[in-house]
Amino acid sequence: MAPHQTNSVIKKISGSSTELFKSLGIGCLVLFFSWVPILFLLISIVGIPLAGILIAALIFTIIFGGIWVELSIGKEVLELFKVKEYRPFKSFLIGRGVTTIIRLIPIIGGIYNFLVITVALGAFVRLKHEQFEKTNFQISKK
Repeated sequence: MAPHQTNSVIKKISGSSTELFKSLGIGCLVLFFSWVPILFLLISIVGIPLAGILIAALIFTIIFGGIWVELSIGKEVLELFKVKEYRPFKSFLIGRGVTTIIRLIPIIGGIYNFLVITVALGAFVRLKHEQFEKTNFQISKK
């Protein structure tokens, strides 16, 4: 639906191993510590709508972020087999297949699911932070 946004998130995941670990680390921090400001916002009547927006954004990224990770897994698999000029749908199918197979394994599937959620969340937060900095830089430049 948003190819530029999707490609930017995929670069934050599969750009290099440092990009992956940065996304994983930031995703873990956001997942474990995002409840603190949300709880503080839920205390006041004024903060409830903002908390609702934050919760909705968090749930959206957790649910649909797996698609970005699966796209990047499929991209890496296709690059491993030296497949050139493919449609994103093909990389998504390969990534979804890998994810489905790994999730069938009892304990490893749960760990994998946690890693997918945290990497997607971290990549999305990093992308939005980068876009926010670019916007602020352009505004302050004028």
